[in-house]
Amino acid sequence: IRGAVSREPNWQPLNRSICANPMPRSLPSSFPGPERPAAVGSSEERGGDHRFTTLVAEQIGWVVEIERHSFACPWTAIDFDEIIRDRSAVSLAMLLREEGIGYAVGYVDGADFHLANLAIAVSQRRQGWGRALLYEMLRTAREKGCRTCSLEVRESNSSGIELYRCCGFRQIGVQTGFYSRPRENALVMRAGIENF
Repeated sequence: IRGAVSREPNWQPLNRSICANPMPRSLPSSFPGPERPAAVGSSEERGGDHRFTTLVAEQIGWVVEIERHSFACPWTAIDFDEIIRDRSAVSLAMLLREEGIGYAVGYVDGADFHLANLAIAVSQRRQGWGRALLYEMLRTAREKGCRTCSLEVRESNSSGIELYRCCGFRQIGVQTGFYSRPRENALVMRAGIENF
């Protein structure tokens, strides 16, 4: 699932793209989804099998591998290295039994957090990990003082759009021709994150 960055090389916060495949440590009581899963994501609830860390250089290898299997125009190791050095960037790695299964990248822009990239390993998709990672990223952004989160997602990415809507995001616009390879419009979405 991708949503907020055009997939061109070189980290440039205002024109990056995102990929998403999320699930949270804990759901806020005001979870806006159609149903509220019982034991969706805390490490304790899932037997302590997963955790989140700040993305570090030693993790870039597996991150790039997931990236390559997730996007037609993947970011490179150099792109991720630049991101983890950028003070405005927030980057998380998701580990399952100490194996990297996902990552998320975004940046703080005043009171807004821009989600730029989120991906889960192909073998771990459709298990709620994407939502957990998205929730953890939004919680982290809230702790950094952000009140809203914005992102872009391909118009054809129905699973990504549904995920974001389930997590409280609403469409606020369209960016024509935002994506390349293939060229496609992006839906611009935003959500309040005070409850994360």
